Amino acid sequence: RQWLGRTPDGEPYLPLVADGGSYSLRPEVSCDWHDFVRFAKLGLASGPDGEMALAAALDLVRGRPFLGIDPATYTWAEPDVQEMISAIVDVTHILSTLRCAAGDYRGAQAAAAKGLLVEPCSELLYRDAMTAATAAGDFEEVERLSDRLRREVALLDPDDSLDEVTSDFLRAVNAEA
Repeated sequence: RQWLGRTPDGEPYLPLVADGGSYSLRPEVSCDWHDFVRFAKLGLASGPDGEMALAAALDLVRGRPFLGIDPATYTWAEPDVQEMISAIVDVTHILSTLRCAAGDYRGAQAAAAKGLLVEPCSELLYRDAMTAATAAGDFEEVERLSDRLRREVALLDPDDSLDEVTSDFLRAVNAEA
């Protein structure tokens, strides 16, 4: 409550617990996450015409949610963090797919790269980036991304390997190259 401060009228931005027993920020308080959700919903509801709204949502992403914050301070937020990561990956995947379908391969790769800042082991986002690189004929980039993905998976679990979809994708790309 002290950290958030007070309104010009002296009211706390985080009032005392309401009668229902839950905390609620004052309406004047906003955050990037609320804006992200608003843009994401608009973009997702608009189908292929939602690219601008999805891009606006992704522009708000600066990295993994709560990165750099002492995890012990916000242990209560871990389920929210996971929900945020999932939503960011979903928006990233759809935006990358839309851009690739429109022939904007650099834009598709840029979107995937932004999502990989949030979830560095997402095979889905690596496939999006590699799909765009393949469509652009940049097989060296596909190889670089493939190597990076394998390193990320090995760091997470040395005994694990790429999932079947990613392995099949890479075999198909190698056959094409």
